Amino acid sequence: MLLLLIFFGIVTGNCDYRCFDCDETSNCLKCQPTRNFIEGLCQCSSSMMELSTIKSNQCFECNQNCKTCKYNQRDHCQSCYNENHRVLENGKCICENSYQELKQSQQCVPIGQNVELSEILDKSLKQEGSFKHLCNVLLYNDTVISFFDNDIIQTVALTFQDNIKNLISIENHNKYFYNNDGKPLIQIKRDNVLVIATMLTDLFIMSFNFGTGFAKIQDKYWSVKNYGNNQYDVEIYQYLKQKILIIQMGIKRTVEKQQTLIMSFLLSYQSNDFVAYNVLETIIDHAIRQIQFCTDPFCHTCSFYDQSETCKVCKSQTEFDTVTKTCVCKGEKHTDGQCYPKCKNPNCIGCTEGVCLLYQPDNSIKEVCDDGYYESSQMCFKCQSPCLTCLSSTSCQTCVENYYKDNLICKECEQPCRTCQNQSECSTCLDGYYLINLFECLPCSVINNCIQCETASQCQVCKQGYYLNESSNCSKCQTLCSSCTSYSQCNGCIDGYYLSFGQCNTCTNSECQICPNSSQCHVCKIGYFVEEMKCKVCDLQCSTCAESGSECYSCKLGSSLISNKCVTCQSPCLNCIDTISTCLSCINDSYYLEENKCILCQSPCKRCSSKTYCLECQIGYILDNQTGLCKKCETSCPTCCNQCQSKLVQNINCNYCQSTCNECTITQTCQSCLDGYFMNESNCQLCSSNCQTCVKNYINCMSCYSGYYLSNGQCIQCHVNCAECINSEQCIICKSNYILNQQQKCQLQNCNIDQCITCYEQGTCEKCGITKYLNNNKCLPCSKLCKSCQNSNNECTECFQNYYLDNKQCLKCDDKCATCITTSYNCTKCAIGYYEKNGDCLKCSITCKTCLNEYDNCTSCTDIYYFENNKCIECSKKIEQCSKCTNSSTCLKCYNEYYLNNNKCQICPYACSQCTSYDYCTECKYDAYISAPNKCTKCPKKCKGPCQYINSQIICTDGCADGYFEKDGNCLECEAPCRTCKNDKLNCSSCITGHYYEITFNDLCKRCNTSNCGDCETSDHSCAICAKQYIEITSTSKICILCGDKCSCSQGYYYDWNGLNDGSDNKCLKCSPNCLNCEDSSTNCIECANEKYLDLDRKMCFDCQTPCLTCSAINYCLSCIEGYIINNGICQTCQLDYCNLCSNNNCVSCQIGYFINSNHKCEPCPNNCLECNSKDNCYICQQNTYLSQGICKVCNQPCQLCDQSKCQQCPSGYYIENQDCKLCQNFCKLCTSSGDCQLCNDSYYFDGITCNQCSTKWDYCKQCTDSQCLVCQNKFYLDDQGNCQYCKNQYCISNCNFETCQECGQGCIRCNLEQQCLQCLTNYYLDHGQCIECNSNCLKCNYQQCLLCNSGYYQEGKDCIQCKHNCLLCDKQQCYQCPNLHYIKQLECKRCQPNCSICIEDQCLQCVDDTFYINVNQCFKCQSPCLTCMNKDQCTKCQSKNYYLDDFQCKQCKQGCLECTKDLCTLCQQQGYYLDKGECFQCKQDNCLICQKDKCTQCKEIGYYLSEDFTCKSCPENCEICNQDKCLRCTNEFILHNQKCLKSCPKGKYENQKTCHDCPIGCLECLTQTICLKCAEPLQLIIDKQSCEEIVIKKDILWLVGTIFAISIFLLFIQVYVFSLYQFYLCITAPIRYYYHRFIN
Repeated sequence: MLLLLIFFGIVTGNCDYRCFDCDETSNCLKCQPTRNFIEGLCQCSSSMMELSTIKSNQCFECNQNCKTCKYNQRDHCQSCYNENHRVLENGKCICENSYQELKQSQQCVPIGQNVELSEILDKSLKQEGSFKHLCNVLLYNDTVISFFDNDIIQTVALTFQDNIKNLISIENHNKYFYNNDGKPLIQIKRDNVLVIATMLTDLFIMSFNFGTGFAKIQDKYWSVKNYGNNQYDVEIYQYLKQKILIIQMGIKRTVEKQQTLIMSFLLSYQSNDFVAYNVLETIIDHAIRQIQFCTDPFCHTCSFYDQSETCKVCKSQTEFDTVTKTCVCKGEKHTDGQCYPKCKNPNCIGCTEGVCLLYQPDNSIKEVCDDGYYESSQMCFKCQSPCLTCLSSTSCQTCVENYYKDNLICKECEQPCRTCQNQSECSTCLDGYYLINLFECLPCSVINNCIQCETASQCQVCKQGYYLNESSNCSKCQTLCSSCTSYSQCNGCIDGYYLSFGQCNTCTNSECQICPNSSQCHVCKIGYFVEEMKCKVCDLQCSTCAESGSECYSCKLGSSLISNKCVTCQSPCLNCIDTISTCLSCINDSYYLEENKCILCQSPCKRCSSKTYCLECQIGYILDNQTGLCKKCETSCPTCCNQCQSKLVQNINCNYCQSTCNECTITQTCQSCLDGYFMNESNCQLCSSNCQTCVKNYINCMSCYSGYYLSNGQCIQCHVNCAECINSEQCIICKSNYILNQQQKCQLQNCNIDQCITCYEQGTCEKCGITKYLNNNKCLPCSKLCKSCQNSNNECTECFQNYYLDNKQCLKCDDKCATCITTSYNCTKCAIGYYEKNGDCLKCSITCKTCLNEYDNCTSCTDIYYFENNKCIECSKKIEQCSKCTNSSTCLKCYNEYYLNNNKCQICPYACSQCTSYDYCTECKYDAYISAPNKCTKCPKKCKGPCQYINSQIICTDGCADGYFEKDGNCLECEAPCRTCKNDKLNCSSCITGHYYEITFNDLCKRCNTSNCGDCETSDHSCAICAKQYIEITSTSKICILCGDKCSCSQGYYYDWNGLNDGSDNKCLKCSPNCLNCEDSSTNCIECANEKYLDLDRKMCFDCQTPCLTCSAINYCLSCIEGYIINNGICQTCQLDYCNLCSNNNCVSCQIGYFINSNHKCEPCPNNCLECNSKDNCYICQQNTYLSQGICKVCNQPCQLCDQSKCQQCPSGYYIENQDCKLCQNFCKLCTSSGDCQLCNDSYYFDGITCNQCSTKWDYCKQCTDSQCLVCQNKFYLDDQGNCQYCKNQYCISNCNFETCQECGQGCIRCNLEQQCLQCLTNYYLDHGQCIECNSNCLKCNYQQCLLCNSGYYQEGKDCIQCKHNCLLCDKQQCYQCPNLHYIKQLECKRCQPNCSICIEDQCLQCVDDTFYINVNQCFKCQSPCLTCMNKDQCTKCQSKNYYLDDFQCKQCKQGCLECTKDLCTLCQQQGYYLDKGECFQCKQDNCLICQKDKCTQCKEIGYYLSEDFTCKSCPENCEICNQDKCLRCTNEFILHNQKCLKSCPKGKYENQKTCHDCPIGCLECLTQTICLKCAEPLQLIIDKQSCEEIVIKKDILWLVGTIFAISIFLLFIQVYVFSLYQFYLCITAPIRYYYHRFIN
């Protein structure tokens, strides 16, 4: 037993298994989930059961009303909570007799006790309920509570209908009770909040003395909230005294046919001032949560803020779905509506974490460990990989893939097996092999690039980058394809490209290595990291980083990696490790390295390699190479050490010693040797190779030359990359083009292998960047879960946040953990969306991205919300279909099927699921196909779902849709009455409306027995539901009759045929706001409101896109907004005022009422002039005026057309008499004199004297002549005497005859039983019992002529001739009525002056909209900043946000304010200002771009950087962008070099894109990387190539040159020799020649 306890202690730590965390003495600090502290122990929470045999850290969850339950039936209770007044009956815990249920509660209350009050009380008593949050809306302390309890509550009194104040009793706190009059009340007291509630009968008032004292009182705040059928009227008063705020709130909730609920609240907080309205709204929200229940059954906590219900926290085992905006069960949804944990073992009937409950043959239930767990000491532990399931920690039952079981141990399969049965028998093979004889893997040797083959010559799967061709061989894909199905169809792309419609496109972000589409990235290149699917640059000195720019994993030259930060080491360290002062190397050899510190060489050493060994001495000293010490120069030779530092004789003349001697005496006796020699008696002898100094013998080295290190008296060469080293593994100085790394090795400064960060020689990678692993000298990306990996992409060595490492695999932490260790729920840091409390991570409100201390105390919002005034507001409420935004007007991302355009979400084409514009689809819907590049087309209706477009044919992928059957590979349509059919068009499998299916030999669809029946699939085939447009006479008759007028709805409503509004008499339901008319459902639009168009595929209305004013489709405009003109359905703008058509910024056509002036601009014509060519020359006047010498003069009113004083045309309702307009008699539309009316108004007739209303002569007559009624009003019919009688059949609208509705034939209103027509519609005439239709546009006729034409036409014989130029009413000689925006001129309708909608010639009566006003009979644009106005000086709405309306004037907000009211600013300009108490203040910090109250958060980009004290400091001189003292970009005149700005690059560098770069190797001066100007010796400049090259002379050329040279020397020698002999001859013979010449002479 003792051993078992010891083992148990080791396994679980020292904590009890029921405890999540405990202290060193095993006292539990926190319980496991599903457990609570009860009497000092972690016991199962309410409705949770302890398992009986296995010790599980979790409890088994029952239905919420059960105390215990059956394992196999969680809602079958076995015991109940008696304290909740529940008793067990048939497996249910029901309320005791005389008790009743409460909603969402275990409690039962006595019958007669008000349920709603009881539910509110029950909610308030829950420790973590909404009442607690009501207490914590603002701060409070013990002083506040004491004052509240002693000074406030003691004075609270209630007044009922007797008007008597009754003080409340503290004994009633948190109780349901009755007052003296028997009225039920609840009284809730918790900390700083008091609530009293009752059901209203007459009067209820809460008062308290604090409100009548000297407190400062805030005006009443009043609000009305509506949630479904519930209306809440809220009144709030605020009282303030001595820094204590008292809020008194009254809430009245009214529901139809229910009692009214009244609640009074007193809340006490610590505050210096009254709180803002948004805080009051939060208090109201928490108060309403006490009353209102969430409609989502899986929502634990919901908010009712801003009059909409939003789930804040989902229940356990559920998660929030952002699409449906509901909580969905991610575990096992039970029949009782609860969500429970889900087991891995499919045979489990229930489970807790790691424990499975199984049925036994004897119907008992056994507790066993779930799949993937094993039992030990009555506990379940997780199996360790590679075990998939196990019996113990060392005994496996099943193994993970590529392992096999051998004596309960999982062993890895040997290659070439992928999976195996044992060591020698394969089940499947690795790539490049195929299975033969059921167990042996042989290579696919014959087929190149094949990784899976059926036989040695028949490939099944090709190597990546190849596809399987028709010959079962592998052909190479296109260059950009990483994998493909054919040469032209990629299904994967190489790095830097993404797949779209079978083609590989370049990743938009050049820093991205792997991207799924044009706008997102999965893996970035070195120097970048992934954040929100974008590549963000690492910090300035980081060469690789992950998760954030500052989490570095390797550094650029000049920086060292310390705690994942790239830092500059503290001088004199050149490279450092762990801390900035822990040195790996020193800046130069004036320092030596000792115990990771750089120590200055001690005088008289100038340079040294250690404390005791100098490399160079200071002036006045000379180095002893044997000892490495500096000796002082002798005083007799003061300049020896300066001038003759080696090979010196020690005297004042400084004579040289022997060649190998360093110091010697006057007698040349050597006292010390040069480097590389040692003293052997008085001679210097050579040391062994690479020894700088040696003693006693040549192999006893004391120091080594550069590039070697000393080891046991021997000099051994450093690594080839090292210039100087300590040993074979530790370099201190690197050769050129190499840098020292953290391992003190010299790596190449620039590696030529992509994504490699460490290589010691070109072509060989040592280490890849973070998130990459090394494979055959290539750096390949790790799997998405691995932060780093080795050997393969899924053999992890480190995990990203939200994952933990378990046997080389990254497993996901629980959703609540940002980081975790050991297990998924052992959090070390809370995830975004959770907050830390009592050692656990609890979920924030759904709207919060992050929160602090409480679930709804948001500090930032999730994507679909934005943060404003400490609240998270849903983006789509402000910007339709926006899924991500920064504020109410700036959208960043739209929901699927929408794209972002000018901060609005516009609909994609119907077949697109994603698009970047209306013309560019990036992804097709499930049931659509790619019909052209970036275009999706919906699959035909014959297809059941998806389809493919192959060889110009559409193939239905998932078969045929309902109503079609498959034959010979095609989908053919079924024929009525079949709704669906099989094999043949009449072989029905289901029937259309009005028919039922009868299973016979022929499978027939038969017509329902009842006419007009929609569904008769009943046992006797009687009608169950009438067809659309028909209803039952009675509920039992089963006779369907036409609904008629009863089922018609007014505009904007539709009739609820589908019973969506059952139980209500009102069947007319409102269409969605965008629909003008709809049918069947609110969103099935058939007509749209103004400025919207009907999407015929979706049957929905969408906004026309600016600049369209009206449109027939998203890409076809019908009219444009002002300032644009339409051209083939496209609105185009002309930038010139009042100009219709422009060319090269000159107007070529002005709007009516303007002319083109000398500057090619539009200038208004003179008053009353419609068309002119100058200010002084009008040639067409407006209506009501006439032209006189180029000037328009006004006619006498109401004349429409005149010549000087003679009127030629009057408006409708007038006639001309004595050249003036006279008024016709009442109700006359057209007359020639006051006593003669030719045409009365509609519904009137002329009796020869006056126009009379039809209904005055014939009741209910709609249309008549002076002798008879022609047409009755709806629901009336014309009898044989010509009178209108009421239709007895209530369903008849028109065609009725007493009792019945008749089908009388086309055009017939009334007919006899033989269906001979007795009366026709007005646009028909009666001919031998039949109605003959009048000619086109004729409204009334007989067999001889048309009697009345349609609007815009006049009668001529039997025909109607169209009026000219838009005229609505005319005859052959004259127009009498025009449409809106027009007036009459002779036979034509002329357009009113610009921006006028109603006019009489020159007089405008109404402008097109409120953005114009009338002045002197013309419409003028409201002056900026007015948007709408009454006249020039009175605005009604302001144009832009930074104006507010005050006394009809638009006044500008104060400086820095972007949005404001009269008294306060609501939004500041983003740059340079911050908001504080309704005012915008300029940032206090100089050169600050964005700031908060006391600190700058972003500096001006050019010339400044943000320092650690949140102020803006200047960049270094001539620097434009910098990071502290390091320049990143210089001003225009300067060039960046080594993070400094220079006028020009130093020698050996060239300038490219304002940065200095190294010239090529061997080039001393250059212009570019390829153009050299000067070379280093022995290289020479090749002029035509402009490059440096070594001149190589061949041996045969050298021999030839040497031979020629030798011959030349020889010939020269002969010449000199002959000349010398001649001169000698002359010299010898000179006396002879002298005497000879004298003798001769």
